[in-house]
Amino acid sequence: MPPTRSRAAALTVATTLALVAGATAMPATAADSPEAAVNELLDAVEAADFGAVDTLVCEAERAAVRAQLDPAEAIGLDEARELITFRIGERAVEVTAEDGDTATVMLTGTMSMDVGEAEVEAVAMTLLEAEMGELSDEDLESMLPLFEMALSQTVPIDEEVTVVREAGEWVVCGGLGEPVEDDGFEAVVSTEGVCGIASPDEISALGPLEYDSARGFERFCSYSSSDFEAYHSADINFEPGLSVESLASAYGADVPLEVAGLPALATGPEAAVSALLVPVGDDLLTVTIWMPEEPPEGFDWQAQATAIAELFVPRLEAARVELVGPTPEPTPEPTPEVPLCQAGFIEELNAATGLGFDTEEVNGTSCSYNPADTEPGFHFIYAYTSELTLDDYRLFLTEPEELTMAGRPAIAAGLQTIVELPAGGTLDITVAFDGSDEGVSVTSVEVAELVAEHILGTAE
Repeated sequence: MPPTRSRAAALTVATTLALVAGATAMPATAADSPEAAVNELLDAVEAADFGAVDTLVCEAERAAVRAQLDPAEAIGLDEARELITFRIGERAVEVTAEDGDTATVMLTGTMSMDVGEAEVEAVAMTLLEAEMGELSDEDLESMLPLFEMALSQTVPIDEEVTVVREAGEWVVCGGLGEPVEDDGFEAVVSTEGVCGIASPDEISALGPLEYDSARGFERFCSYSSSDFEAYHSADINFEPGLSVESLASAYGADVPLEVAGLPALATGPEAAVSALLVPVGDDLLTVTIWMPEEPPEGFDWQAQATAIAELFVPRLEAARVELVGPTPEPTPEPTPEVPLCQAGFIEELNAATGLGFDTEEVNGTSCSYNPADTEPGFHFIYAYTSELTLDDYRLFLTEPEELTMAGRPAIAAGLQTIVELPAGGTLDITVAFDGSDEGVSVTSVEVAELVAEHILGTAE
């Protein structure tokens, strides 16, 4: 059975958002100026009033507005009206031309769909079941993050709206609704954001499926077919600062691949979504393939997704600054302000250890103790503060011993003892001696504890 409009819209909520970025609900009052006509439409969006299309839209555009801008019809589900509301921000409405009974109004701002936290699952269930029928709990769990991401997107509004005067009142008559034919979609090609990185023709050249449309926003693009009978899409998400691991379980991606020389993960044949996740530096590229109801014989979605990813990876690296802005210079965290060893501690150290230190070097970031005579045994102590945490040290120390030192958590391994500092960071103490000195009966950990107690006692 050919896909219905609801199936096509349910394939990606993000595409729907792009389609309804100008979505409007029409108030029942007439407008006495071009600005008022547009503003009343925008007010109605946030009021979710879809009952007055005939009042504020010209007769020639009413069917297009209903089909394109009413969530129930744009998404193809009656439940959409109750589940989705719209938010409009940074609104600016300006008449740029007026000639008798016709005016052009420039509308800019932002629009997003708002789904209450308690309703995200209901929206996902409604849209997914329209596409796939009844879903298992596992399928729903894997899909929810995708829908949450799509539903939380904010898209720009930048439209020229035509407003005309009919029967003495101003009504919107172009720019906010596009005709939707029963036998297909209008092919629309955006060149903004991610959509500007590759054309539909380039995507079509990568496999047997043809694409003639590209819709999206800054970091998302849906390449699709305007052939209603064989609707399909390839959706590209570029998320800065997101790792593969953060979404792998959500998509059910557990098949390792190498894509453009990068370690990627793909979903297996049982997953609800055919998705490929590729790390691009510190960012994440996700390619989701929605196949037509009757894909070409032998069609390999993974090969298609891989080819698309290999096209995008180098271009995303080059376009990153344009898409997300320059990476800010990291601000180094200050070293914890802990006064280190005080001059004169060497006498207490010698009395407690019998190690015979006669040289001490103390400054604001470290302190060290050394003997002038390294015979019969070589020994030294070096202590400094670090921004690292105990967990950081645990990553590279072999089987560290867990301790409490000077009342603080600590670990020890080999020559090193690391103590957690009260204000953050750690105190790293290295004690080296071979134990052959006559009269020496202390261990390196015991020596480190004397130094830690001295430093932390001074800090308090």
